[in-house]
Amino acid sequence: TVGGAFEFASKGIQGVSTTIKQVGQTLTGDFVVSRRRPPRAVLPDGVLRVYDEQAALGQHVLRYAVQDRLLGGIPHPLTRANYIHHWLLPEKSSGISGGMGSTYTPILIFSAQGVVMVRNSGTVEDLHKEPCTIKWMVDWDNVRSIRFQPDNKSRSTGSSAIHVGTVMLRKAVKVPVLLGTVDYSTEMNFKCHIVEAGEIRMMFDKLKNGTLAGI
Repeated sequence: TVGGAFEFASKGIQGVSTTIKQVGQTLTGDFVVSRRRPPRAVLPDGVLRVYDEQAALGQHVLRYAVQDRLLGGIPHPLTRANYIHHWLLPEKSSGISGGMGSTYTPILIFSAQGVVMVRNSGTVEDLHKEPCTIKWMVDWDNVRSIRFQPDNKSRSTGSSAIHVGTVMLRKAVKVPVLLGTVDYSTEMNFKCHIVEAGEIRMMFDKLKNGTLAGI
């Protein structure tokens, strides 16, 4: 079939673009295979689409994300759900109370099963190399609503204006907090630009109403 031929050609191209590095002697048969790009993203409907670099990266981040060490430090079943979309949110500082510290990028991910917030371990350019850490995650069944309001502490205006998003939950979930402890909360907060807030709200409404394409 045409679909089968396309699938075969796609896999062939991916095979050509795969880098194979020999480990030790050839006779041992030990090889390490590393992709030059993340695998194609497959949405919940299972349709094979044209390769989308950003979607592939988002799926990769979701697949390899591990829980915060306070939550177990291992992959979570929710990360195996089909990827839908992700947003790179404004950078945050890891310093405490305004102190000096490195910055990281929070990443909000919508999957078929729920919402996941992760943070990168290195730079944004290294997202396909280093696994991200899950800060919190909730199933869609536990999400009541998503609300946004302007961040009064931010001086940004226009399209760069910062909004605070809040995922309202039906029941509390465990989240890591400062000083190596965990707490339970029914509200998950994050910051994003006003444009991202509009996109997130629109996609959430479509998911809730069952009108999002690819689901």
